[in-house]
Amino acid sequence: MPYYLKSFWGSKSILASYCLALFCIKVSQGWAQNISINQIVAPQTQGNTVKYNKFSPSPQPILLNYNQNTVFIYFNASLPNTLFRYRLEGLLPYAITTQEHFAHFTNIPSGDYTFVLESTNHPELGKVTQPLTITPPLWARWWFVPLLFLYALLAISIFLYLLFNYRLRQKLKVQEIRDSIASDLHDDIGSVLTSIHSMGATALRRLRKHPDTDIKPILEMIIGYSKESTEAMRGIVMAINPQNDLAETFFDKIENYLSENLNTKEIRSIFEISDILLIQKFEIQERRNLFLIFKEITQNIIKHANAKTVYTKIEIQADFLIIRINDDGKGFDTEKTYFGNGLQNLKKRVDEMHGKLEILSQIDRGTDIIITLIHEQ
Repeated sequence: MPYYLKSFWGSKSILASYCLALFCIKVSQGWAQNISINQIVAPQTQGNTVKYNKFSPSPQPILLNYNQNTVFIYFNASLPNTLFRYRLEGLLPYAITTQEHFAHFTNIPSGDYTFVLESTNHPELGKVTQPLTITPPLWARWWFVPLLFLYALLAISIFLYLLFNYRLRQKLKVQEIRDSIASDLHDDIGSVLTSIHSMGATALRRLRKHPDTDIKPILEMIIGYSKESTEAMRGIVMAINPQNDLAETFFDKIENYLSENLNTKEIRSIFEISDILLIQKFEIQERRNLFLIFKEITQNIIKHANAKTVYTKIEIQADFLIIRINDDGKGFDTEKTYFGNGLQNLKKRVDEMHGKLEILSQIDRGTDIIITLIHEQ
């Protein structure tokens, strides 16, 4: 064969081999389905924009939050002048045809969707699908209402339990106060009435046997015991009367009590109370203990102090009620003097209120009693 013919057939073999290789490459790359989604962009209502770049379609859905319900999908094709047709199955019942290389969907409700992309003028490019899922907010999920109902039921149950527990504590508290009042009536008034009855019977017997007998001492004792009964009843009424809940009313009665008892012994009473304390409220037990404290101090001053003036000051400092009672009596040596029943009872009352008792006294220089009690405003 001539040389030039050999060169010609050799060149054709090379060209054929090249074309065959190019065809195989195109087939292996999916030339018939060369339509692609490049990027999916889902801006958030608040926060950063979510982007899926260098996108490769997958049967697994892309999960987006409920506030990412505006979606941009960018796509491309290998052939020029491609006319695209797309639809979002589950949202649109129809397909949209466009030459633009993107699709835009807004206000997509929560749910499962499938984006389908194909070409109308190049069907050989095939189609691409990509599932999308817009997750619903918490309050739109099926379990939210039952869970909310359970929480409401739990909250109501807790509220009813606390209410029942509170009422039970209140009943127990009232019962405790009743028991305490009954005990006071039995111990104080009961014993006093028994003494009055006994002394009255004694006076009657003496008069029967000796009509001229002087029973004045017995009558004075009866009057004294009657006064003690009256004071005990006053303290109980002062404690349980709801009109005395307000500090202004309660301490008005305390001031009157001090004046009545001290003035009868020619002792001047000066009473001072801070204005802020007047709007405070005191519970029944607090009022009862406070009255008994003032009663103990007043009786001790009358019996032992030999005072001319008693100065009482009551004030609030932070969460503490400060009671200060000063007399200008004869005083005593606190290191040597035995604390009798009066001061022992005073200390007991202060301890019951979880307070602090401080007694400052010097001979011939009077006595200063300072009581600090916890009282939340």
